[in-house]
Amino acid sequence: MTEASRQLPVFVYGTLRPGEPNWARLLAGRTERVVAGRFFGAVLLDCGHYPAAVERPGAEVGVVVVGDVVWIRPAEWSVVLTALDHLEGYAADDPERLYDRVVRPVETADGPVDCWVYLAGGRIAAAGLPSLTGGDWIAYCAGRPQYQEHWRAIAEAGGRAASPAEGTAGSKPG
Repeated sequence: MTEASRQLPVFVYGTLRPGEPNWARLLAGRTERVVAGRFFGAVLLDCGHYPAAVERPGAEVGVVVVGDVVWIRPAEWSVVLTALDHLEGYAADDPERLYDRVVRPVETADGPVDCWVYLAGGRIAAAGLPSLTGGDWIAYCAGRPQYQEHWRAIAEAGGRAASPAEGTAGSKPG
């Protein structure tokens, strides 16, 4: 097994969290355990219909991303990891990838856990996007009806984002 395919839990902080749109598509029924987690030293950027985590080394105390640590069933690991990499626009050999998949410690009630974390790639990190106060995507989106409507439209379209010509931004659904 290579480093890039180590079967570690995955830290999810946006549309892959339980109850969020991509949970049902990619993770529901494929996990062994899910616990709350906090990833310190990073902030979430608002990419529109999904967030991106960016590390901020040396940032002030309290800079945190709120999410969940997800243990994927071993029999499902390679299929789920491939699907997550695809959703996140991650390919190790692509310098223009949207996200990087890295191992980072995430705090849980039982202590730190090494997890795969998808961090914004260079293009997203340098885009000047606004950061979220509090680091919790679910809480942030609770007051954004346009977020809920975007994902409802995708679900009604059979899980496919409409193209811009069809009236809904065809942005990355992750």
